Amino acid sequence: MAQREDASWLDRGLRVFADVRNGEGFIALLLALNVFLILMAYYVLKPVREALVLGEGSAELKSYLSAGQVVLLAFVVPFYGRLVSRLPRMKLINTVTLFFIACPVIFYVLNTFGVPLAIIFFIWIGIFSLMVIAQFWSFAADIYTKEEGERLFPIVGFGASLGAVFGARIADHLIEPVGVYVAYFAYGSPATSYGLWAGSRIVEVDGHPVRDLDEFIAAVSEKVDRDSVRLTAVQWNGAPEVTTLKLDNKYWPAYELRHTSEGWERVALSGNDTAVAGMPEPLSAPTSAASGH
Repeated sequence: MAQREDASWLDRGLRVFADVRNGEGFIALLLALNVFLILMAYYVLKPVREALVLGEGSAELKSYLSAGQVVLLAFVVPFYGRLVSRLPRMKLINTVTLFFIACPVIFYVLNTFGVPLAIIFFIWIGIFSLMVIAQFWSFAADIYTKEEGERLFPIVGFGASLGAVFGARIADHLIEPVGVYVAYFAYGSPATSYGLWAGSRIVEVDGHPVRDLDEFIAAVSEKVDRDSVRLTAVQWNGAPEVTTLKLDNKYWPAYELRHTSEGWERVALSGNDTAVAGMPEPLSAPTSAASGH
């Protein structure tokens, strides 16, 4: 009983979540904060990786880079093993952490000189997500015994989960909700013929700004077959790019998928075709999306 009475306010507060004994709360909270920051950083940077690889390359390039990352790790892991055998634990952790902190600064400088970063950044994020997180859990396992880990790791795990949630929310707020994001394109469509790739963000149609999907639909709905449309899009690095498309409503009609109380409907957007075709298989969430070109 004396041990329980001598516990700090932090230890007593954390006992709501785990079996925290005297003097253990501070270290457990520091570890939870550490992994919180690691996971938050990863989930903030992850959307940048996707935008870069799709903006500079394609989904096919992403698949090749995933395989290349595995090959690179076959060399990185043995090198890291040699560092473990030569450096003290804290010096190793600080060295690896400072390296990954310095990399985004280096990427920023390279970007100002127009250096393509998609391949480097994609592989770097993959190695960061594996090495830094694995290093953290290895450190946590070293400072705790098996019995202590079973009692205290729920607190650390909560920090990891919270970091992932916060990181995703921060990334969502950092992305400006202006324009129409090109998330997908079909091979053979006018988008591929004229170079409007996934990862671009359309901000103007024929010189008129479009702030969201509704304004984009209003701007293109009166276009007819073989009309030309001048699109101004912003790439992942902020560079504007003007593309002129010639519509092909015969083979690639533009349409909107709209969810109503009756299910999904496909509404044609072309000026010479305003028919509505019912979509018999309803999906769950009510939403509206444009597709086609």
